[in-house]
Amino acid sequence: MKRRFRLLGSLLLACSMCLSTPAVAFAEEGIAAEAAIDADVQAAEDEEIIPEEEDAAKDITEETEAAESTAISEEEALLDEESSAELLPLMETEEDLEYCPEPLAVEPAEDQNADTEQMYAMPGSCSNEEWEMLRLVNKERLSKGLQPLSTFDDLQASCDIREPEIAQLFSHTRPDGSACYTALTGTAKDYGIAGENIAAGNRAPAATFEQWMNSTGHRENMLRDGFSHMGVGYRHVPTALYRYYWVQMFLGGCTPTDIKVQNTSDSTELTGSYGASIDSMELVLEVTCDHGVSYLPLMKEMCSGYDAEKVGTQQRIKVTYAGVSTYFNLKIPTAVTYRTHVQTHGWLKWTSNGKENGTTGESKRLEAIEIKLEGQPVDGDIEYRTHVQTYGWRGWSKNGAKSGTEGESKRLEAIQIRLTGDMEKKFDIYYRVHSQTFGWLDWAKNGDPAGTEGYAKRLESIQIQLVEKGHNAPGKTDVPFKKPSLQYKTHVQTYGWQNWAKEGDMSGTEGKSKRLEAIQIELTGDMAEKYDIYYQVHAQTYGWMGWAKNGEKAGTAGYAKRLEGIKIQLVEKGGSAPGKTDNAFIEKEPVK
Repeated sequence: MKRRFRLLGSLLLACSMCLSTPAVAFAEEGIAAEAAIDADVQAAEDEEIIPEEEDAAKDITEETEAAESTAISEEEALLDEESSAELLPLMETEEDLEYCPEPLAVEPAEDQNADTEQMYAMPGSCSNEEWEMLRLVNKERLSKGLQPLSTFDDLQASCDIREPEIAQLFSHTRPDGSACYTALTGTAKDYGIAGENIAAGNRAPAATFEQWMNSTGHRENMLRDGFSHMGVGYRHVPTALYRYYWVQMFLGGCTPTDIKVQNTSDSTELTGSYGASIDSMELVLEVTCDHGVSYLPLMKEMCSGYDAEKVGTQQRIKVTYAGVSTYFNLKIPTAVTYRTHVQTHGWLKWTSNGKENGTTGESKRLEAIEIKLEGQPVDGDIEYRTHVQTYGWRGWSKNGAKSGTEGESKRLEAIQIRLTGDMEKKFDIYYRVHSQTFGWLDWAKNGDPAGTEGYAKRLESIQIQLVEKGHNAPGKTDVPFKKPSLQYKTHVQTYGWQNWAKEGDMSGTEGKSKRLEAIQIELTGDMAEKYDIYYQVHAQTYGWMGWAKNGEKAGTAGYAKRLEGIKIQLVEKGGSAPGKTDNAFIEKEPVK
């Protein structure tokens, strides 16, 4: 059916500086013909609604953001006592057009990125940003007791049409002079009411959402009870004036007939995570309606019968949307839960099954940890111990007891975790840590150490995961733990013997013109058990001296002789030295 519309209210091009800006409302001509606008008034409005781009560009400021809002409403055209409070008075004189400001947009910040990481599971026709915007709007609607909105492919395609258009002409009028709703394509053309919001200048969905929420007209569109669908368009146009462009297209007059949680059936069972909310599961609800199948993020307010701490038993969760209900099955497996005590933050909340606990990018040390099992199907304990600054390896703790310290400002440097009893036979326990300087190390398992020893590096975060026996590790297992296998120190002119340095660290001086005079080298850890390390130096005046080994001194002290060369060789434990070992080091007795 062809639809014709008349203008019921004034068009104000709203922005973050115009918090009371109303929306444009359209209604079908046949519904309330008595309120039709005279042709000359309509022409005056059209002239004012489409500002020259050149004039609009003059209104750019660094403190304002662009947004436009329009609503096309068949219901609003009834002008009954209840709905009239939401509608603008009918414009009757050209003088009223003076209250239509041109669009104002913030100039985009240089550090805004064109792309964003995936924030939510979403259907293929939505980008990350678009799906997140739909989630934000629905979260707000649910908090107000309103039905959340869904989108569908033809509505998303309509938004895709509008994206480049508003970058070309930032207006509800299309570049060809037609109204914005003429961009609706396919099944999106069939609606009872419709509306549009546009905005520019912000990349982040949350920032743009706030931009719209701070404008009366846009907020009313997002919270209008009569709407059932909302499509979202986002586009980055580097060469356009505001670079980041957003559009929301709303439709109403549609009633759902069936709903389903995507990829579920009565015979399927989803796997949950201990303590996780429905929102964090990133599930999609499919809605069957007059437009075919639409979709939206499934949110906790739409669900009942879910217990985030009920482990090991199938849960049948009810979903209700617009008076229609469905069910899906979910089971939370046996969980390992854990929390850490973090410098300045104190104890963090419990997390489970591979989730990160701690911080990264804040340079905060872990000081203690507690670990326990939830819903274990067989007997057994979880045991763990930590390597603590100053104290070294502590004794084993288990089943939620603390390992580490509180109030002593001591960093955790490494950890070991293991299962016992039948749990050890049924599961492997994997864990990995984020270590100062080294970042995320690989996964350790079943009592192997994770972290560092001998480097004085703090643990900053941890992940722990239960895996059924024989199943694959969560990731790489190559280097879960670092411990220096080699250390050395040097005797330096003026300063004497320096402290021990470890693999890759410098021993000596730089930029001070100080000579090395002697050296000690030794292996540590497993290497020390398997090998001897021999080294021989060439000293000024003395030439090549004898071979020293395993931390013995090589060179001179007190003779002011520089080292000029060195040889180093690994030999299997107990093997023969590479050469003579006498006179490896000589030292002048200090004058008394």
